[in-house]
Amino acid sequence: MVTVNYKVDPDKSKIEEEHYKLAKYLKERYLTIDIFDGDSKFFYGSCKVPLFELCRQGRGSISKPKECEIFKPDDLGNGYENGFL
Repeated sequence: MVTVNYKVDPDKSKIEEEHYKLAKYLKERYLTIDIFDGDSKFFYGSCKVPLFELCRQGRGSISKPKECEIFKPDDLGNGYENGFL
């Protein structure tokens, strides 16, 4: 399981509306995960996770199981457009 912890504190960073900028970034971006065999270092494929799922929507924390389709290296271009959930 992957855990992501973050706290936006504009008083420390001195960036105006930092929480809005982070929310916009998370809404528009994806995390690409490459999957390898740990022993042989064989590349199985990749999956893409939308970062907006990290938004807590005012809650203190969130926890969600996630299943993603793994794309073969030669399918990466068209697989992302077709979706994977």
